[in-house]
Amino acid sequence: MAMPEPSFRAPPAYLHEPFVLALLNTLLTNIDKGRVRPLQVNRKTLPPLFDFSSENTEYYWSLIVDLADEDEYAIFSIQMARPRPGIEVYEKARLVLEPGGEALLRHWLQRPREASYAANWKRAVESNAQYFIAGGAALLAKPIQRQGQTAEQVVKGFVQAAKLPLEPITLRALSAKCFWADSKFLDAREDLVRRLLPNADMYLITRPLLIHVAMAATSRQVLFVENQDTFLQLVAAQSQSPLLNNMTLINSAGFRGASSRIRQRGATQFSHVQPYDEGQFLAFQRWWLNQGSKAIPCYFWGDLDYSGMAILAALGQNFTDIRAWQPGYRAMLSYHSKGLCHSGEASGKERQRDPGQSHCAYVNDVLLPLLRSTKMFVDQEVVGMGDLHTD
Repeated sequence: MAMPEPSFRAPPAYLHEPFVLALLNTLLTNIDKGRVRPLQVNRKTLPPLFDFSSENTEYYWSLIVDLADEDEYAIFSIQMARPRPGIEVYEKARLVLEPGGEALLRHWLQRPREASYAANWKRAVESNAQYFIAGGAALLAKPIQRQGQTAEQVVKGFVQAAKLPLEPITLRALSAKCFWADSKFLDAREDLVRRLLPNADMYLITRPLLIHVAMAATSRQVLFVENQDTFLQLVAAQSQSPLLNNMTLINSAGFRGASSRIRQRGATQFSHVQPYDEGQFLAFQRWWLNQGSKAIPCYFWGDLDYSGMAILAALGQNFTDIRAWQPGYRAMLSYHSKGLCHSGEASGKERQRDPGQSHCAYVNDVLLPLLRSTKMFVDQEVVGMGDLHTD
């Protein structure tokens, strides 16, 4: 015997007011996205209530009160904020959905509850289990969400990767071919790919780290330079500058991410930006691969910020004697002392984190204390050759 359909109160005549529709749909959308907190009334969530050039603000609030009335609809209850002079009575009020309110709204708006993302993910993986190792157990362990894509579309990318011809390919190329031309989607998921895709270990090749190098005529020191513009500036002055003429210059994007393999044979590829002596380069390469008996002092110079300090720390895992290059940082300290610096919030660096204790005494004693006390940063490119001195 079929269960009778539940009876619902008829919707109000004002249901199709754009303001009301937007509010009620927002409540349901929040539920569908797993947001269970009450909806706070503010300029962002309900802007028409704060458009005081309109004559409708009081009317719109009366509709909200009506929807909350226990004798009318009781869609939600209203928790009022403490009244403050000069602030609208409803500002920061909270709309708390009542039991039964969700079902009534879904009936009025014809928005049935959607299956959860996790349920859709599980169904998509299981329906394509034949393409994956262990039936896709690695994918089932944790759903992967991507803005603008459904669970089925994300799983489809892994299916496409499993179907690719078994030819050598880098992780970045695999990602671009299978995931919306986004070469970085798989960057943090290499282990997942290897546990998921049959034969991945056979055809997935490690992307070499491209190292730009300007060999000194006599290479007695090595300087890692974070930013390309500064690197090229130093290259142009290398042969004339007493600071640089015995110093081989290095630049590469991705120092930090590749630090664990940077000195492994085959993990790096050198690109020379000017003519060089083959014997000098072979000696440098032996040192790079830890095959040379002679130690070469090496230094790092980058942005005076937490990220730059973190790159130095990462390089220190393999180049254990690397230190901050003081001529470069002294010049940056001079700019910092003159107020030519910027905050993290003003420059998009607010997510940078203090890397903690460094292996370099100059960083611990001078650079990090300054960054911690001022929270102000200097980018490397501000320094010109005329700012660099030996002491």
